[in-house]
Amino acid sequence: MTRRRASTNWYMLAHEVETALRTCGGGFPKSVRIDGKLNRLEAGLSHQNYWFRIKADRPLPDAEDTVYVLRKLAARPLVVSNEKAIARLEREALTLQALASHTFDFSVPRFVCFVRDAQESVTGLIETGLPGPSLEYLRKNRDKHAFLVETVARIASAVHRVPPNTLDFLPRRHDSRAHVQARLDGFSAEFITRDSDAAVVADWV
Repeated sequence: MTRRRASTNWYMLAHEVETALRTCGGGFPKSVRIDGKLNRLEAGLSHQNYWFRIKADRPLPDAEDTVYVLRKLAARPLVVSNEKAIARLEREALTLQALASHTFDFSVPRFVCFVRDAQESVTGLIETGLPGPSLEYLRKNRDKHAFLVETVARIASAVHRVPPNTLDFLPRRHDSRAHVQARLDGFSAEFITRDSDAAVVADWV
């Protein structure tokens, strides 16, 4: 199924990002601004994703070459309601903050702040980017598929060994099967039947 990408108001998007950084209390000076432009990353079912760098007339809390990532809620999420999409984004921020207290043999993005609209509703989050090839690149490069699977499996295994009380804000299930079934039940039958990729994944699961 082909999805049309909604037009982007780049000026407003940049304004929201800069406002979020200036008011988040993370040590960013009031003069902080995007250095260059916002750059698209591959989108998800409920997000548009962008990377960018920043500059200011005073020292920044991170290294000058730090890349930041904006995960912006889609205007009309394809799978869940807007309220559920916001709740997922908030849980993602809590997860990043919880994982930051553990030591892994891989890097974890640092949650920076939420992005909000004029009504103070959460519309996105900003996190630090990580060095190395993107999963998007690995997915599209057939020679890298095995490395992609191994990488995701290794990271998932390490995260699943984190003590459960570290992530006590996440819903608990009796076992993995119940967890997956609950996630599948969250998708509408209409979405699964009209999206060929989703139908294949649901059948596989």
